[in-house]
Amino acid sequence: MRVAPNDISYANSKAWSDIFGNHPDRPGGMPRDPSFVSTVDDGSCIPTILSANNSQHTRLRRAYAIAFSNRTLLDQETMILENVNLLIQKLYETKQQPTNMTKMFIFASFDTIANLQFGESFHLLDKMEYSPWLARLRDYTRISMILWALTDFLLVKVAIKLFTAKSIKERKEFYKFTDDRVKGRLSDEADRPDFVQLVSHPSAKIKLSAEEICANAPALMQAGSDTTAGLLSGFMAHILTAPEALARLTSEVRDAFKQSSDITVDSVDRLKWLDLCVKETLRIYPNPPNGPPRLVPQPGATISDRWVPGGTRVYISPYATYHSLSNFYEAGLFLPQRWSRESNGPLSADDKGVFHPFSTGKRDCIGQK
Repeated sequence: MRVAPNDISYANSKAWSDIFGNHPDRPGGMPRDPSFVSTVDDGSCIPTILSANNSQHTRLRRAYAIAFSNRTLLDQETMILENVNLLIQKLYETKQQPTNMTKMFIFASFDTIANLQFGESFHLLDKMEYSPWLARLRDYTRISMILWALTDFLLVKVAIKLFTAKSIKERKEFYKFTDDRVKGRLSDEADRPDFVQLVSHPSAKIKLSAEEICANAPALMQAGSDTTAGLLSGFMAHILTAPEALARLTSEVRDAFKQSSDITVDSVDRLKWLDLCVKETLRIYPNPPNGPPRLVPQPGATISDRWVPGGTRVYISPYATYHSLSNFYEAGLFLPQRWSRESNGPLSADDKGVFHPFSTGKRDCIGQK
């Protein structure tokens, strides 16, 4: 679908490989849209996992790969469970009164990723309120997306920037906040398996500089927290609309665990129905709802068997793609069984190849596993 004079949105499986897949003349897929990258970057000249070119990205990804390995996840289990247990405690304290679960998930996810990245929680769950830096980040994120959407309307974009100067200043203060956390962790000699230590330790296969760690910290913070909170919120909203799926999940969890101490990273990984429910949540409530845009290289390229001129902005729209009846049967319903290998009937005809909630290609999400 052409959504603007120079923008085409796709909703089929072939477009994924044509746009993001590796080709002999464009390793890493089609080039990223610089106008989009500029809205999510800190404006420095230091390459980040979002703004780096292909060779720089490969180095950064290899450096951070150890932080997302299964071994590291097990080493970090204590830090993860610390925040999970606190979330459960806070829920008990509500005494079954109406509670804003989205806010609870946001606090828990930011506390957790802060623990994993810097080795210290932000204590949002303890205080149960938005901190100034988090409010700044969320406001600026919304403004960044608006600026990107208006990137082809120069006068409008300039006008909005004038009215959002305060928010841009606050975003810089957020960067300073994460810079301070990184510098504080680098000066701390404590032995903790957090991201900063893993990429700065003398024994690291690819050691990053303090400047590189500071530049990448905001993106890792946001990517590891907002998306998780969104997934959890979507999961709760949709599982409550599917009584049969909820009953089956309840039975699976209670049969698997006799007490809370039985719940570990390894044991949860064996819950098959839960895994199907998470996949269905990623389909019906994708976060973010739109994929990062790419630019068709000159003079042009074939996407989904049709020639597209060079310079055209192209992308996949996950929400539209996953809700299309052309791709999924009863696409608007929460049906975890569609992901089962034993799935039959109309659900077996779903186009699973169109489902890439963590993108695909060399720049897919490093934290998806």
